[in-house]
Amino acid sequence: MEDINKPRAASLFSFEALLSLIVLFVTMMAFKDSTTSESFSGEAEQRLSPYKFFMLFVVFVSFLILLVHVAGISKSNLFLWYAVFYAVVAMISTMISGLYPMIEWPFKFIRLSYWVWVMIISYYSVLQLNTLKYHVAIVYIFLLILFFLFFILMETQRGVFRSMLALNPVFYISFLMPAILLIRSKIFKISGLLLIFIAILLSYKRSAILAFVTSIPVYLYARNIISTSARLKKLMLITFGGVFLLVLLGFTFEYISSAIGLDWGTRLEDVTTSGGSGRIDKYLGYMGLLGSQSIYHWIVGYGYYATGVTIYNSPHNDILEVLYDFGLVGLAFYSLFIVQLVKTFFDMKRCKYKHFDAFAVSLVIFFWGTMLSMLIIVPFWILNLSFFWGWVIADFHNAKRYGDPERIGNPLYVYMDYEDDLEEYFEPAFYNETLV
Repeated sequence: MEDINKPRAASLFSFEALLSLIVLFVTMMAFKDSTTSESFSGEAEQRLSPYKFFMLFVVFVSFLILLVHVAGISKSNLFLWYAVFYAVVAMISTMISGLYPMIEWPFKFIRLSYWVWVMIISYYSVLQLNTLKYHVAIVYIFLLILFFLFFILMETQRGVFRSMLALNPVFYISFLMPAILLIRSKIFKISGLLLIFIAILLSYKRSAILAFVTSIPVYLYARNIISTSARLKKLMLITFGGVFLLVLLGFTFEYISSAIGLDWGTRLEDVTTSGGSGRIDKYLGYMGLLGSQSIYHWIVGYGYYATGVTIYNSPHNDILEVLYDFGLVGLAFYSLFIVQLVKTFFDMKRCKYKHFDAFAVSLVIFFWGTMLSMLIIVPFWILNLSFFWGWVIADFHNAKRYGDPERIGNPLYVYMDYEDDLEEYFEPAFYNETLV
């Protein structure tokens, strides 16, 4: 009799895997179209498009998948449920706010929660399946396509404005960084990181360069944690790798800046004079708005993107955005979701999960995105992290569930016969500590 708890071999013909790959491919195609303009298929509720109905289909199927697994609620998948509760609370707040007519509600729900449903599909497409490598391959291929389209966009836009122009579409590329770090091949991994870094330099986006630069020490720290080499050898390897990476990025920075004529020094100095492009003034303004609102609005908020009708527009900070739009209830579930991600971070660190480094980088990117932008309010760049979190957290849970050190060490594993190979790789102390 087949053991239903045994991990399945790689297969592209399971429903979960096929659906996830289709969602990833279609989403990347939408990103491809969006690199030529800062619009997204789900943005204008009055204008219908095939992709909007595809998004509705994804939400519906994701909800069915969640119902099928409702009996399996545990500490490991609480991050999914907190995200769902956040989406439900956010939608209730939007409906009772009266900001939008009823005909727009379905597409408003897509706008505020699509990242949640993508994460659900991604999680269950990898849980007990060996399909992660196919997803990563699609990401790398589209990175090449997106970089080419972004370069064309840069030449076109700067040719029109004849000045340095900050290009927001670079975030479609920069948010792919954690997924690129999953690639085993050093050549493909380094080339992918260099393309992302070059695109960030060309974009002139300060938040993007800040996220990338701060990811480097975090990545090196995480690599040091999961390294299995002897202490001295490990220190030498990490140090050499870090110096090599910094030198390579420094050379790239200097070459691109000189060739294109980028004045990043002035661009960074402008942060203090402009107050982060007016962000500080926005933060202070929303502090005043929140301080003068009623208890009712403190609890339920004003509805999805209610900040868009204030004198300050978007606060460019998800904490303020969620609190103003969805109240303390919405912020509570959003905060619980973040807490679960942080718990997963420390659990991966404890188990020395091989791609703990990529997960750590995803949290750095998420931090800067949620603190300096409207990351979860508009379904743009957050989708890249939703895919990544679903894949990696699911594979990590698989590794813990089966107590298999080989899978902890390599999520992009070649399927092993669990019964035959367990004895060779099995460490009783490790098994007792991690099996759930």
